[in-house]
Amino acid sequence: MKRVISVAMWLVACHSDHGAHAPDAGDGGDAAPSCTSSTGQWATLLAGTTSATPSIATAADGNVYVAGYLAGAWLVKLDPTGAVVWQKLYASADSDFSITTVVATPDLGALVAGEAVPTSNGTPAAWIAKVDATGSIVWQQTYDVGMVAAIAPTSDGGWIATGQGGTGVYVMTVDATGAVQSASTYDVYPTQVTPYAITATSTGSVVAGYYAPSVTDHRAWVIALDAAGAIQWQQSYGGGAGAILAVPDGYVMAGAQFEADGSWVVKLDSTGAVAWQESFAATDGSGVEYRVSAIRPNATGYAIAGQVGGFPTAQSSSAFFAALDANGALLGGQYYGGSTVSATMYAMDTAGCDFVFTGFLAGEGAWVAKVDAGGSFAGCSLVQQASLPVAAQSVTPIAATFAAHTATITAGAADAAAATATAVASSACP
Repeated sequence: MKRVISVAMWLVACHSDHGAHAPDAGDGGDAAPSCTSSTGQWATLLAGTTSATPSIATAADGNVYVAGYLAGAWLVKLDPTGAVVWQKLYASADSDFSITTVVATPDLGALVAGEAVPTSNGTPAAWIAKVDATGSIVWQQTYDVGMVAAIAPTSDGGWIATGQGGTGVYVMTVDATGAVQSASTYDVYPTQVTPYAITATSTGSVVAGYYAPSVTDHRAWVIALDAAGAIQWQQSYGGGAGAILAVPDGYVMAGAQFEADGSWVVKLDSTGAVAWQESFAATDGSGVEYRVSAIRPNATGYAIAGQVGGFPTAQSSSAFFAALDANGALLGGQYYGGSTVSATMYAMDTAGCDFVFTGFLAGEGAWVAKVDAGGSFAGCSLVQQASLPVAAQSVTPIAATFAAHTATITAGAADAAAATATAVASSACP
């Protein structure tokens, strides 16, 4: 029997760790850190938050921003020990606001992006807001397109965002105050296309996501764009892309293999050709489902994180973390959760050579944890040693046929105001 984590749930989960990190200007990608893991791991439970998927970002001073939903758009700032500094709810009498992604900014504040839905007509609009280190709104804008699925900083101080528009996706750039600079849409008519990740590159951007030409044909897709939004190359691959990471010699993509109830990590060269691939899936017919929703660089190669349904019992789910070498081989990992509490993991960021991630503990609320480079947290009852099943995989690129269109996206005023939020913090590892 297939368990717990459905395709739809994985697709929602993949709105979290997508494009929060752009490569350094001119280097073509994120470099793996060279350092040793620090001490001071922790796990914080934020009770009262609902099951909307949270997002996470680490600021340069070690503080951690987590965004999610608490009767509206919710943002909490944690200090480097996991204690709450402040938490805000962004709302207005005229619109309902939600946050899908958060990015830490150089001024130690954050940029949040998501959706605003006016109560008068219910027509969703994209919403982007810049907040300072105290959570106060510096500027905010709405845009007459769908919800922002992912956003990343650009080398000129602006932002590049993607989301769903009609049957296709939009990509727009805005300046440092949210003014629209350029916009394009991309589609494979009439198939519905969903974007989940975007990263800026030295020559433009790369967008990745998911579409299903048929009920039995699930594909990841990747489109490389130049600075003007023109398609440089495009490919699709069997599966679904939940996260993509730019590296100096190409890209590393992670996501789901729906037919195999598994997850995959694929290294692509600079033209989208497969350099290497690794798959994680149950091979014993148990129906356990692995879904990767985040990937980041580490000192050995890469770290991936996600959730596994039907483990350790058929009725439960666990979060997982795994370290890979530079060629995708599994080095080790951890599960979080167990038979007494189901856990999920939706987003991850680096904190020096440690990692911070966020997800949900069933029936309790959002949890945020800082773990070492191997995913360990000594003394935490949620942590279990992991032995992920490695399965054979052969992914072959399939020609994609996305068409590009010039778009006009109009910015409008937004009226979200910040108020104090009331999620109750406690240790997630009693």
